[in-house]
Amino acid sequence: MRSRLQCATGLLRCGVLPIALLGLLATSCGDSPSTSGNPVTGQEPLTCPQVVDTSKCDPAQRFRIHVKFDFAVNAGGMVPVVTQSGPYEFPPSYLDGKAFVYLMTAKGEIFQGDLREALAIGGGTMRGTVGELTTEAIFPAGEYELLTFIDAVPGPPGFAGPDRGDLAAFDNSVCDPTGVSIRIPVDCKDADVTVRNQQFIIF
Repeated sequence: MRSRLQCATGLLRCGVLPIALLGLLATSCGDSPSTSGNPVTGQEPLTCPQVVDTSKCDPAQRFRIHVKFDFAVNAGGMVPVVTQSGPYEFPPSYLDGKAFVYLMTAKGEIFQGDLREALAIGGGTMRGTVGELTTEAIFPAGEYELLTFIDAVPGPPGFAGPDRGDLAAFDNSVCDPTGVSIRIPVDCKDADVTVRNQQFIIF
């Protein structure tokens, strides 16, 4: 299994990452995952246009995914984000030094605790208002889901999941979104994605 998974090192242990991400699903900004249709729209899954033409790629080649969390600071020196009840702001120091965790799955999959569905897991630390992660070169061309949250309000030891004040990333602008993840296209080359303020929600 470790050939398919990347485990975080340091403060984050591989064993607790799935628990943290399960907590995110339980408190996500979207509706609860449903097996009968899309969790965002409540309808049957859509047939989406092809974003990556895998026929143009070498099927044996594998690529890295690099993701940058890049929070802009407004003129007032604050970081604007959204909550379920409206806009919210906090100082840059709110993010600095805070841990984040992430998990990658195949397109359209919502992680529910089965590590066999995870393609990569890991974590890192925010440096000011910026956080970065880079996977190993394990992804064939295609589309993938990034599930992640920033532990901005550290809880008890064990990193059991997001608490009030933590931030999670999502993107409902794609075709047939999961409601709890960022979709990343890997188009015959290493992917480079920036996730900004408007793609984060604070609990």
